[in-house]
Parts: sequence; C-alpha cells; structure tokens
Amino acid sequence: MILSMRMRNIALIEELSLEFGEGLHVMTGETGAGKSIVVDAVNLVLGGRAARELIRTGTDKAWVEAVFDASGNVEVAKWAQAQELDDFDGTVTLYRLSLIHISEPTRHLRIS
Repeated sequence: MILSMRMRNIALIEELSLEFGEGLHVMTGETGAGKSIVVDAVNLVLGGRAARELIRTGTDKAWVEAVFDASGNVEVAKWAQAQELDDFDGTVTLYRLSLIHISEPTRHLRIS
C-alpha cells in the first residue's frame, strides 16, 4: 500500500507532497488540473520510462519519491532478512531521479 509521495519539477508541478490514509482515494478535478501528472509520477517511480517532457520546463532534473508499506509481502521480508536488516519494519521507499542530459534516469531504492 502506498503511504506517501513527494515530487519536484514533474511537468507543471514545482513541488508536491501527498499523504494517503486507509481506504479508497479518488483524484478529481478539471481538465488540466494535474491528475494524469500524478499517475505519470507513480509510473516513473515504479520504473516506467521517463519522457523528457515530464521534466518541468526551465529545470534540468526532476524526482519522485514514494513510500510503501510492504510489511505483508513475504518476498520483501525474505529480501530484508537476507540483507540482515534486523530492524526492517516493512517500509520501502522508492526514489527516482531524472536528469535532462542523461538518456536514462537514475534509479535508487531506499529502505527504511
């Protein structure tokens, strides 16, 4: 389950932080409000291809960070145990940085 997202310089969004609680979340708004941009940012942080158009005009880099609760995922728990992460609480943070002068964005995985 996604817990939160932060992004900077993604399309029209200079900076945005989102917190998600329990239950269903629905994004609504007028055409051009940025709903698709948030979906594109989720795709980016999950490993999707970063189009140059996704980087805000006038900037040379953009980033997205998403925090997930993976405490119920057996595979993640096995990986954490293999890495000897004794205090792993199931929280996984994915971070993706995209630079305009690099054809492929850099990818980072942070686990807290």
